[in-house]
Amino acid sequence: MGRRVLPIIAAGGPAVRFERPDGEAPNAPLALLRACHRRIRLFTEMAGRIAAATADDAAVAEAAAAVERYFFVALPKHVADEEESLAPRLGRTPCAAALSEMAGQHRRIEEALDTLRPHWQALGRRQGAPDRGLAGLTARMAALWEPHLALEEREIFPLVETMEQEPRDAVWREMRARRARVGGATAA
Repeated sequence: MGRRVLPIIAAGGPAVRFERPDGEAPNAPLALLRACHRRIRLFTEMAGRIAAATADDAAVAEAAAAVERYFFVALPKHVADEEESLAPRLGRTPCAAALSEMAGQHRRIEEALDTLRPHWQALGRRQGAPDRGLAGLTARMAALWEPHLALEEREIFPLVETMEQEPRDAVWREMRARRARVGGATAA
C-alpha cells in the first residue's frame, strides 16, 4: 500500500518510502532505528519547509498535520525503543554516559516539540499562514536533532549491531509490540 508523498516534501526532493524492516532481517532493531532516524531527518526538514511557507493553503495544512502526527504519535515509540528497550540492555556497557546524554537530549527535544505543536495544529486547521516566530522555533528544534542523532549513530548503534541474539530478539519483539498497539502509528 503506497503512501502519497506530501507536496511540501516532494518539491525539490525524491519521493520517500516509509517501510519497516523485515522481521527476519539479520539485525531488524538496528534497521528500524536507522529508518526512524531517516524519518526524523525528513520530518525535521519538512518542519523547516513549513516554517518558510508564506501561504495558508491545503499543502501547508496537510504537511503541518503530518509533522505534528509524526512527532507526537510515531516518535514517542522510537524514544521508548531507545529508553525502555535498549538503554536497560546497554546500560552496563562503555556507552552508559552516551545513554544518559541521550535521555537528556530527548527531554530537551520534547520541550522544543511541545512549543511547536500548537503552531502545527493551527496550521493543520488552516488558521493562518506560518508566523515569523515559527522559523526560529523550528531552527531551535532542528539544531537539537543533529547532535542527538549523531551521538546515537556513533555511540549506540554500533553496540546494537553487536548485541547477542537473545537480547536483540527481545528488543525487536518490544519494538514490534509498540507499533502494533491499537490506535498507534505503525512506524516511528
